[in-house]
Amino acid sequence: MFALRTRSGRRPGSVVAVSARCHDRGPRAHRREKRRTGDRAAQRAIGFHGTSRDAVAHLLARDFQSSDQHFEWLGTGFYFWQDSPWRARQWAEERFGVDAAVVVARIDLDSCLDLLNPRWQRELADADFDFVFQCVIEGQTIPENSDRGNHARDAATINWYCDRAAAIGRVVRSVRAVFEEGEPIFEASKIRSKSHVQIAVRDHTAILDIEEVSS
Repeated sequence: MFALRTRSGRRPGSVVAVSARCHDRGPRAHRREKRRTGDRAAQRAIGFHGTSRDAVAHLLARDFQSSDQHFEWLGTGFYFWQDSPWRARQWAEERFGVDAAVVVARIDLDSCLDLLNPRWQRELADADFDFVFQCVIEGQTIPENSDRGNHARDAATINWYCDRAAAIGRVVRSVRAVFEEGEPIFEASKIRSKSHVQIAVRDHTAILDIEEVSS
């Protein structure tokens, strides 16, 4: 058998290794960790979703359809731009023209895989190690990201992690991360014109309420 171990000494992909990474530390330990890392300070977010006018009525009726394409930035989920109605409308207008619309939602970030937090960045880095190991031993192709918006590796790793967390009873309800995108806002600037924080809601009950944004 393979003797390869993770940094913690556990065999990659094993139930023990995944359990240790997927918050399975009991409710008291989890509450202490949330207080220590500051997670309790930000349990809600405001997200904006670009769409078409025809789709608005369905969304207000909570008929959410998660995107599950292999190249999605944060894996399977219903996507929002956090605190950015401008980016949501820009995206919608690029796709739907005069039929563009935007909805705004209040999102519960409890059980969020929050990649703004260094702790969860490390957690996902370990998960990617295990995911790649599994691909190698099973002879599967390792997905790759590209510079043109295809985030197949990120999506596959996130979905792999979330599936295994769910298998041990620790459901990831949403995923949040920041992305740099677009052109420099002025010559020599490191600030990009379309940079944003994105939230992919996997569990639609985390969308607490939703309404249309007037244009």
